[in-house]
Amino acid sequence: MSYQEGQNKHFSKRDYDRSDPHSKATSAAFLQQLDPAYQLQISLHDQPNMGPAYDFTIQYGGQPLTVETEQKLGWISSGGTFVVVSPAVPDGRTYKTVDVPGRKWKSTADLFIMLNTGFDALCMTAMKNVKDADMKGKNTSVGTLDELFFKVPIEQFEFYFVTDGTWTKYSDAGTTGKEE
Repeated sequence: MSYQEGQNKHFSKRDYDRSDPHSKATSAAFLQQLDPAYQLQISLHDQPNMGPAYDFTIQYGGQPLTVETEQKLGWISSGGTFVVVSPAVPDGRTYKTVDVPGRKWKSTADLFIMLNTGFDALCMTAMKNVKDADMKGKNTSVGTLDELFFKVPIEQFEFYFVTDGTWTKYSDAGTTGKEE
């Protein structure tokens, strides 16, 4: 599959079916563990597909909150250390931004959660922070050329990792966390 310059990654139903249900379920479980004020009123399975607007709705303190999720396949966590899986990334490199696909400009979500390849680490921020960030093109590992991404400052995210079923905040993400 080839791409034109500035084109987004093509939609893959196989990738969507593999990651979307697990991304939603992991994000909902994470939020409910983070704060008991988060509650699913309608199961994820029974929620309508809202396309590019958002992935699911959860209540927070009795008010609806919409959530957009994204899985980044090149990002892993090892004991709370965030690294990118790529031979081109030298050890010790830190990232100043979390790159969110430009197609998320269509989202009307309140909250954005990006999950790693193993669903054992995530970062979250207000969707407003994503949409307010500068955009820049970059070539990607899937072959897109100069695809647009929001370059969200890493300090605007909270990072978490799960160990033995418990989510823990990663406190040094702003200085030593590695994400792309």
